[in-house]
Amino acid sequence: MNRLKQTVAAVMAGVMILSQPSFLSGSVLANETKPLIENVTTDKAMYNPGDHVEIRIDLENKTRNDFTGTVEINATHLEQQVGSTIEQSFSLANNEEDRIIVNWEAPSTDFKGYLIEVDIKDSSNNLIDSDTVGVDVSSSWTKFPRYGYVWDFTEDVDAAQRIEKLKDYHINALQYYDWKYRHHKPIPDDNREFWLDWTGREIHADSIRRYISEAQNNNMVNMAYNMAYAAVSGYEDDGVKQDWALYYSDNNLSGEGHFKFKMMDETPTGITHLYFFDMSNPEWQEYIFAEINNMFDSFEFDGWHSDTVGEWGEMQTADGRTLYVKDTYTEFLNNAKEAIGDKYLVFNPVGAQGIENVNISKVDVLYTEMWPWDRDRDGELYDSYYSLKKAIERAREESGGKSLVIPAYMSYDYGEANPGSPFNASAVLLTGASVYAAGGSRIELGDNGNMLSNEYFPAQHLYMTEELEQRMTKQYDFIVAYQNLLRDGQTETNNRIEVIDFENTPYGDPNTVWTYGKKDGDYEIIQMINLLGVSKNDWRANEGQKDTPEKITNFDLKYYYSDEINSVWLASPDKDGGRSEQLSFTKSRDEYGKYISITVPSLEYWNLIYMSSDDPIATSKAELNQLVERFIESGDLNGPLVKQLTNSFKQAEHHLEKGSIQQAIKFLEDYVSHLSRKSNERNVSQEAKQPLMEIIEALISYLKAEEEELTIPAEIFNGGFERGDLRGWDITGSNVGVDHNDVYNGNYKAYFWSNRPYEQKIEQDLSRMENGSYTVTAMVKQNTGTPTLSRMELTGFGGEAVYIDIPHGNEYVKISGTVEVTNGQINIAFYQTAEGSVNLQIDDVVIVKN
Repeated sequence: MNRLKQTVAAVMAGVMILSQPSFLSGSVLANETKPLIENVTTDKAMYNPGDHVEIRIDLENKTRNDFTGTVEINATHLEQQVGSTIEQSFSLANNEEDRIIVNWEAPSTDFKGYLIEVDIKDSSNNLIDSDTVGVDVSSSWTKFPRYGYVWDFTEDVDAAQRIEKLKDYHINALQYYDWKYRHHKPIPDDNREFWLDWTGREIHADSIRRYISEAQNNNMVNMAYNMAYAAVSGYEDDGVKQDWALYYSDNNLSGEGHFKFKMMDETPTGITHLYFFDMSNPEWQEYIFAEINNMFDSFEFDGWHSDTVGEWGEMQTADGRTLYVKDTYTEFLNNAKEAIGDKYLVFNPVGAQGIENVNISKVDVLYTEMWPWDRDRDGELYDSYYSLKKAIERAREESGGKSLVIPAYMSYDYGEANPGSPFNASAVLLTGASVYAAGGSRIELGDNGNMLSNEYFPAQHLYMTEELEQRMTKQYDFIVAYQNLLRDGQTETNNRIEVIDFENTPYGDPNTVWTYGKKDGDYEIIQMINLLGVSKNDWRANEGQKDTPEKITNFDLKYYYSDEINSVWLASPDKDGGRSEQLSFTKSRDEYGKYISITVPSLEYWNLIYMSSDDPIATSKAELNQLVERFIESGDLNGPLVKQLTNSFKQAEHHLEKGSIQQAIKFLEDYVSHLSRKSNERNVSQEAKQPLMEIIEALISYLKAEEEELTIPAEIFNGGFERGDLRGWDITGSNVGVDHNDVYNGNYKAYFWSNRPYEQKIEQDLSRMENGSYTVTAMVKQNTGTPTLSRMELTGFGGEAVYIDIPHGNEYVKISGTVEVTNGQINIAFYQTAEGSVNLQIDDVVIVKN
């Protein structure tokens, strides 16, 4: 009932928001022409808690008139405003350009993302132009990595300009690609200021230092790139011993002799091959770690980006020991991290081969170069949107929450065959959405604002169109602003999602809406990626082609929720600058469980819908009164009318406190009737009263829906497991599932099984029940092995727990337990512990009110 009272207060606060002149006059811009704002950026890529954030608003007056107005700055964290509105007046002559700088103090909380909303209003308070920019307040780049790259180290390179472009994408770490002298010796012995890399490209030490300095000024991390275990010709003269080498084993058909990789047929330096060495060899480790630390002594790099060429099968050391390179990753990386101290470590297990060994190592950031012909541990190709998501989710789980960075080179063959062509925007945006929605990140943007299409970073084959650049800017603003919903402890759920009138699946299939759910401690989340009209789900778009998704509008969505939901928000990089939009919803229940119905305004590429148990504005009575007083003093609408409205709300609140929703509804209905009868009350027109009447009517509908849902019939969702899965049940332990063997009734039953010691449990919460006596029954069969403990548990109903032991036997038996529900809820669980080779079968779980 307290939540209903909060809703009344929230609606009253909403009245005040809706009553502002900018809303009533229609503040949404009807076209894409930007009459004033050219760009909104910040002075750094990332900020420490409490830093001063410099918001830069570049203006050009295209209104065809001289302009005088106000710029308003509002910061939001997800759906909540942070701090007060910042206002600054300005004037701009027709066609004049200017930059307004507004300072905002970052909050003291670490690892948070914000959206800065910039509105320009004229002297009559009408909204004329608007834009947004993301702000990342994080003390380290490792939690929310946004990796970029640089590769041009010629003498006259404009490092400042290139860093500035990447800063505007909020890139917070840079990979310095092929900056080094040699892979096995990054710094020349004579510490010269100029050298040629292996391809003959000019490398100037001063250019590297200028990049590093500019990046540090913009709060970016600098990562030095080279191979973890490779050397080039002449390595023995530099102290690398042949005894450390890796050789193809007799069982390896991919080559013979020294394990090597051909880079080019010929180069100006004569260097054409990489030669590989045993990463588990202590002497190789000692050698390469010393070279890396010498690199840190020579340049102010912040970390080491260590590369490989992937897994090539069984290898052999000089003394005849066989190994797979991927099996050496964990030990090598842990030793490397210890050797480089407080410097960051990133490592690339190419093709995600051996990524499981990197995930459990001490690397600071996960990174893997994806190729569509490689396979994951389940034997599935890394060729689809879903395969990227799967890799990101698995890496997060195995690493304890780290966000995987993926180099996924778009339209590779097309770029090599058609240099100078543009990227396909749909291909880029869909791959980005697939990675970011799953909680990962990409390395794709480099110096001078270029985008990768090739693993050799200087090969700039394709370019971004102006439209794609603008969309990428908004996509990066979005992943910053909503980083706490994308990759901050979220776990995937199996909650049912239905897109009405359109096919949707959780697997990213072509010609569907790709939907899946996530959850954290505060929100339930729906990720929605549009593949309607997209005929292929290949992320690479190797031939440079990708269908543009068919944009859909005003479509209905059903979401079967876990926890109570009281507010729903939508945000997208494709609309409104990424601002969160609150959505209305209704609640209901069917054979699949409790759900909410939402009308989604639009879906172009990617929508993020997030839901909370909190009311949108949990306003206390004192805060409500203050809002009302300020509203009346502002002179908007009419003071007496607002007082009358407030009195009506207070009467409704009074009845809610007494537990009478019906009386609250009656008072509000009487007030609407009163307003509709009075065509002109206290000089207030019917037109002015109409928005208020609509708000109250919406509140009445809400209260009626709540009244209907105060109690619902007690029913176990998926109690017969006829869904073919365990949806509706929470699972503890592994080796719990559903199959169609030896069922009691229908087509499916649930089972526990393991040949090792285990503790397994499935459970389901029922709520909003009418209090009273209930009996829970189930058909069970435990006929293999002897468990330590096997039982049904009934708890959480307001009384002492009821335990029903499950007997051992060769036939299904019916077990039952009766409880007295006093708090409208119950937890039903099946639990078993065993030393191994023990089963349990469960079917037809039913609850009946006595």
